[in-house]
Amino acid sequence: MARILDDATFSVLNSLIFFHQVDIVNHIQSNIAFLTELFSIFSSPDADEQRKKDAVLFISNCSAVAKNIQAQSRAQLYHNLIQGGLLDVLTFALRHPDAAVRVAGSDVLVALIDHDPVMMRTYIFKAINEKTKPLTETLIELLLVEVDLGVKAQMADAIKVLLDPNASSTSMDILGRTNGDFMAKMRGPATGGNQMENFVQDFYEGPAKRLFKPLKDLEHCESCAWCLNFPLRSTVG
Repeated sequence: MARILDDATFSVLNSLIFFHQVDIVNHIQSNIAFLTELFSIFSSPDADEQRKKDAVLFISNCSAVAKNIQAQSRAQLYHNLIQGGLLDVLTFALRHPDAAVRVAGSDVLVALIDHDPVMMRTYIFKAINEKTKPLTETLIELLLVEVDLGVKAQMADAIKVLLDPNASSTSMDILGRTNGDFMAKMRGPATGGNQMENFVQDFYEGPAKRLFKPLKDLEHCESCAWCLNFPLRSTVG
């Protein structure tokens, strides 16, 4: 319809869509009963697989809508989703045999990291301290076996951003300058340089070895060694 609408009508319709999206997101993030029921789908052994798939796609749609709303509302939404069990849902989605579900899960993960990588590092570091499997290990395991190049690229980008100490979210930086108390609540305890240093150290002492293992295995590959030592012959003349 954009080609047949005048500018004023087009602007009004866009405004209506935006405010409806804000209302939807605010309703979802404030409805604890709904969030509890949503995430209980993944913990219930009797839940239908199709229902789990639909729930992942629903969360992906919510994440896509949240990109257009104010940073504070977006941060509150992500915080409530993570408290409800979003990270476990992402693990389920990224391991799903259906490529559409894996793409949806990777989209949500990338949106979370782009929104606030410091927050994601905090949750991963918490999992490390609690001796549970962090998200980085799951990403690496799936990166090595993923066949969809789009999902593989998103996983690689996610790992790269998490390991980049200079990576930050512009929206969250702006929010932090305008509402420091809210930022402290969202991110929890202070995440200083020591935590980032420990996070990177833990990565290179553990998950990185699994990530680079295929490259290390090439050292003992006879066919690769033969290719490297094979003398190049000129094809000219």
